[in-house]
Amino acid sequence: MSCSSTESITIDEIEKYLAEVRMLIQENRIHLSTREKNKKFLKKARMRASEVYKIVSSLTYFDFCKTLKNDTNNSKYVDEVLYVFTKTIEVDLWSEPRECQLYIKLNLCDLGKGKRTIIVSFHECEYELTTKF
Repeated sequence: MSCSSTESITIDEIEKYLAEVRMLIQENRIHLSTREKNKKFLKKARMRASEVYKIVSSLTYFDFCKTLKNDTNNSKYVDEVLYVFTKTIEVDLWSEPRECQLYIKLNLCDLGKGKRTIIVSFHECEYELTTKF
C-alpha cells in the first residue's frame, strides 16, 4: 500500500490501512516482533499476544501519529512505510493500575506468502507522541 507523506495523509488512507490490518489479524496473518523493548513491556504488563492484537484492532485514525521510512540496511525492505500510532490504556503493573501511553509501530508487508501485519513496536512511549487528527 502506498502512502502519502505524514503531512498530506488523509483520514481515508489511515482507515483503509487499519481495515487491512484488522483483516490480517482476523486471518491470523500477524506477527508480533520479539524486540527486547516489546518483550520487557509485555512481561511487565503481564499482557498476552491476544491482548496486543485486540488493542491493535481497536486503533482508529484518531490514534495515528506519523509514518516513517523503514530504517533497515536490507535493500529488500527500504521502501516500506511504517505507521506509528499511540493509545492510552490502563495496565496493571504488579498490582499498581495506571494509565500507560503506548507506542505502536506497524508494517504491512508481503513476505512471499501473502501480506502480513508486523507489529514492529508495542511498548510504553519513551517520549510524548502527538496524534495528527
